[in-house]
Amino acid sequence: MTQLSPISHLMREPDWAALNLQTPYQCAHNIHGILESLEGAEKVVYAIRGEALRIFDDRQLYEQFNDPATNLPCTCTFRFLQIYLPGSYRYCEDALRNRQQLHDSIPLDVAAKIKRVNLKLLEGVSDGVRKLPSVQQDAVDMSEKDFAAELSTEHHQHIKPRIRRVLNFTPEQFADVEECLESVAEQNMIFGGEQLKTWEDRIWALSVSWNQDHQKEVAEVLF
Repeated sequence: MTQLSPISHLMREPDWAALNLQTPYQCAHNIHGILESLEGAEKVVYAIRGEALRIFDDRQLYEQFNDPATNLPCTCTFRFLQIYLPGSYRYCEDALRNRQQLHDSIPLDVAAKIKRVNLKLLEGVSDGVRKLPSVQQDAVDMSEKDFAAELSTEHHQHIKPRIRRVLNFTPEQFADVEECLESVAEQNMIFGGEQLKTWEDRIWALSVSWNQDHQKEVAEVLF
């Protein structure tokens, strides 16, 4: 029995040889159809990639893949992406974070119609505003600039710009960083804090804790 891929319909490639044998009229209109079908492809791919990775992360499926640096199962989705999808791991990580943040408020069928830039804007918007049908439709229809202005003026959302930094570690350094951030997440849960799913959340929590501890130490020395 042939198994059907859940996304096989997205991967169907045109028959290029047959296309070249068609009359100019047929070929022209068929190519137009191909290009037209790709109009929203980036939006669909970003949302579907994020949803697939959200399920992958929630079920800890990265444990089914070996980390060649340790010869043990991967310990997080980020490490899996670095090893097994090296050409797109940063894009994948971004799609995962976005879908994790919007999953409870933006249905996938709506997210698949929204431009990536507007999905990113929605990360900084409250859940209540995200769930408004009018806001979701504006996210589909508006440019990034117009949508940001709409959120600010009509819904009083203060959109903060995101700062991106690219970090490069050796496998040994990465293992140390990963172990530290896993510990941060575990300790935060033990002491009644919220679940820190993303690296950004864990690094921020670690930074706040470190700053507070060292500010206290400095104060004790000075006073």
